[in-house]
Amino acid sequence: MRFPHLTGSFKAEVMFESKVFWADLSRGLAYCDLRLRGTGNSAVQFDFGFIELPYGYEILFKDLPVYELTEPPEMNRTIGCVGGCIKFICIDRPRGHPCNVMVRAWTLDLDRKEWKAEKGFLWKELWEQVAFMFTDHAELWDVEPRYPVLMPDGTLCLMLGEMRPRRREEVDCIVCRFDMRSKRPLWHGTVVDYHIMWPVILPGNFFTKCYPPPCPRENKLPARKRRRQQSIDRDL
Repeated sequence: MRFPHLTGSFKAEVMFESKVFWADLSRGLAYCDLRLRGTGNSAVQFDFGFIELPYGYEILFKDLPVYELTEPPEMNRTIGCVGGCIKFICIDRPRGHPCNVMVRAWTLDLDRKEWKAEKGFLWKELWEQVAFMFTDHAELWDVEPRYPVLMPDGTLCLMLGEMRPRRREEVDCIVCRFDMRSKRPLWHGTVVDYHIMWPVILPGNFFTKCYPPPCPRENKLPARKRRRQQSIDRDL
């Protein structure tokens, strides 16, 4: 199989059910089923396949002007595995219409080698769920989502940065995790002085300072004991 010519290398994103996937957020997915071996002269051969991104979402860098400043695909896209399905998430930003930013999602039908579109939603529908938490920080009201990360449970993490960063020593960014079905925020935290144009490495204590903070004891308990403990806490 001949891979498409790319300016950068593919990135291994997911592996499950004996299938290996390499994802390029600008072009598509290359995959290999480790259980299906081809025949040939060599000792071991595997059959590879390639699935393009949904129509209209390929980024052909070779066709862009040489000096045009382009954002990394990771800034607006992510691919992840949820419940045995591969999903592609993209943040659409219509030029000249910043209020119409859309969060779109597709699920891969591997048998048909095609993407099935899911119902998208406006970014402001998510932001309205958490904006009230930052009433004391007017500079954080006007934010835009960046660097989406799809979690294994189907929730979506977003880095929220100011659309018009002000000149100051520290720049605040918010990390929020949303339930994509209910659009309900599950937790959020603030990261200080992290540039939003590049991937972010969160500090080791970030998840202990987010809101609401996770309960270490609860996370260590088995599900049955955790429900029992919650019942005891309510009775108290």
